[in-house]
Amino acid sequence: MGRSKAYRLAWGCSLMMMLLLCWACTRKTIIAEPTPPRPEERYADLLAKAEKHYQAGQLDQALSLYQDHLALHPDIPSAPMILLKIGTIQSSKGQHEAARDTYRQMIAAYPNSRLVPEARLNILSDYYQEGRFPEVVEYHQELNDFSIPTEILMRKYGLVGDSYLAMAEYALAFEAFLRVYQRANDMAKKPVMKKLEAIFPRLSAKELSQLAAKMEDSELKRSLLFHLGGVRAVESKKPEVVRDEPGLEQKAPEPAKTMESVSGAGYAEPSVGCLLPLSGKYETFGAKALKGIQLALEKYSRTEKAPPVRIIIRDTEGDAGKTAQGVQELAQDEHTAAIIGPLVTAEDAATAAQESKIPIITLTQKQDMANMGGYVFRNYLTPEMQVRALIAYTMNELGLRRFAILYPDEKYGSTFMNLFWDEVSANKGEVVGIESYGVNATDFSAAIKKLTGQRRSATAAAQGKLDFEAIFIPDGAEKAGMILPQLTYFDVVDVYRLGTNLWHNEKLLQSTGQYMQEVVIPEIFFAESRNEQVKEFVRLFEETYSEKPGFLEAVAYDTAMILFQTVNRAGVDSREAVKNELLKTKDFHGVTGLTSFDQNGNARKQLYLLKVEGDHFVELGQGQSLKPETGE
Repeated sequence: MGRSKAYRLAWGCSLMMMLLLCWACTRKTIIAEPTPPRPEERYADLLAKAEKHYQAGQLDQALSLYQDHLALHPDIPSAPMILLKIGTIQSSKGQHEAARDTYRQMIAAYPNSRLVPEARLNILSDYYQEGRFPEVVEYHQELNDFSIPTEILMRKYGLVGDSYLAMAEYALAFEAFLRVYQRANDMAKKPVMKKLEAIFPRLSAKELSQLAAKMEDSELKRSLLFHLGGVRAVESKKPEVVRDEPGLEQKAPEPAKTMESVSGAGYAEPSVGCLLPLSGKYETFGAKALKGIQLALEKYSRTEKAPPVRIIIRDTEGDAGKTAQGVQELAQDEHTAAIIGPLVTAEDAATAAQESKIPIITLTQKQDMANMGGYVFRNYLTPEMQVRALIAYTMNELGLRRFAILYPDEKYGSTFMNLFWDEVSANKGEVVGIESYGVNATDFSAAIKKLTGQRRSATAAAQGKLDFEAIFIPDGAEKAGMILPQLTYFDVVDVYRLGTNLWHNEKLLQSTGQYMQEVVIPEIFFAESRNEQVKEFVRLFEETYSEKPGFLEAVAYDTAMILFQTVNRAGVDSREAVKNELLKTKDFHGVTGLTSFDQNGNARKQLYLLKVEGDHFVELGQGQSLKPETGE
């Protein structure tokens, strides 16, 4: 037994050794750890994501990814292209100064890049979009004609020509468009030729002749010479013609016209002057208004059989003296039928316009503007308009009678408070409580407690109800964002919350939307309106400027349209006639609603009323409640 056991043990050990030897000879499978992506692969992935967002129109996401991409790897070959796209996105968002800084950064860092000409062209385009036409003219020299592609050269002179047109420098505009025409193919020549032919009537015989001398024989030159012949034929019939140079005739100088003679004189080709702050502190607002006016001119000019009209632009720089000087210069031009503007220093413009007897439609909410004389008008959103719209809706449509007012103790709040109180009283309603708060206040509990604690009737208190049906809070979006939640905290619920147009603010909606479900806001323009005319205006504006219009652009657009139609109306052949026709304006259908002028020249408008549904503003119709539509 001992030997057998030893034998089995030896055999087992041998078997174990053989198995171990076989296992050792078996090929092992090694599972490799994943290799981290190389840096260039990581950058490529980030850039691909940015491009995807850019192509999908998701510009905020694309901008963030492009900027992250450059921060991670600033020296990659695609850096100039990325900077160009960052600038393009900033421009489309209306951040024109930031866009120009980005383009300049690219040009300075990569001066030899093939994209430098496009960056310089984009700088030109940004200046143009802001209405800064002198800068377009000045900066275009940075684009050397001999070192840029033909396509960019043509786009450059197109912008320069449009800028000269806006500045009423017609001969220079013609020369710029002529450069485009000379380089365009046959198909592209046609729209350029139309622009050039539209300038013919603005040029003198001398200017036409000088331009013709610079041109090679072409269809355009023949058209110009034909027009020149017509101009000479007309001038040859006028008395007191003197020769200036061989083959050219000019009218002899006339005595300077007095204000009285100009105001009563007729004109065949009326102009509308534009007084706007296109530089200085208020240049952003001036550029917005100018965009609206220029779009109105383009829209009006497309109208079938629309008589010709032009605009003459004067930069006030926000300065009172230059504003008054601008009015005087425009008044001296016998073709200037009326003036739009200004936005600031309106009193100085109104005084000068009344003295010169030239109609002026100011774009300001300052009180008593139209009381400065019969030639002074005003078309703008005013506190009076907003209060009337709120009271008409809440009292006539909703049947409310009792109101409370919570207002900031400063000029804006006090003005609205007094107007609201007067309007409620005039409509036989009652203001049952008024409380104010400091300009720098952030805690409104004391004022709210006074309104809620002292203004409950015995019956209302027993029922847990307030003694007022609506509360009016005339303050900006920032303060409204603090006050609305505190109203709910102190049980100011089941009452309407009335604000001013300053509450029409996306940031306020995003931060405080849950407390805005019973809000009513008056507004002069609503880009999301169901009105077809508004939809068309927004579409044209976005196509032209690649941005959405605001209320200032819309008011300027309507004002320009009113004047373009008025100055070309049959029988309107003097400034006095323009003034009288403006006073007859009743229910002009514009993108800012219906507009009429009262006997003092103040605009009377039917404002939009907005409410909040979910996370967006919607338009209130007549007889419509604030409750969300269910679709049933």
